[in-house]
Amino acid sequence: MNQTDLYKIQPTGTDANGSALFEISINRDCEIFRGHFPGQPVLPGVCSIEIVRESLSIMMGRDVHLCRISQCKFTGMVNPMQETILNATILLRSSKSQGESEVVAEVLCRGRSVLKLKGVIF
Repeated sequence: MNQTDLYKIQPTGTDANGSALFEISINRDCEIFRGHFPGQPVLPGVCSIEIVRESLSIMMGRDVHLCRISQCKFTGMVNPMQETILNATILLRSSKSQGESEVVAEVLCRGRSVLKLKGVIF
């Protein structure tokens, strides 16, 4: 679990479907936004995937890795100068392969989806 100065993840409970819920606080002063992109900062998409991975690690109580991503859609941008709170919902399901779990995740900003991901953790 490697939370950086870019964001902090806080578990907030579960929903009626059994999905784990998280609140992510983005640090708008993080150095990454100086280069991505100068004058028009945007949260890098790969950071949204890492938020999902680190949230999964919090859920599992151990460091986990996405060993397969079957679907990954970036459906919106996050401007850290306007939006500093994200929410994530993550559902784990048993996989047919032993030791693996299927992941269905979504990252939202003000209720609008910015990432939809389906994958597998080992």
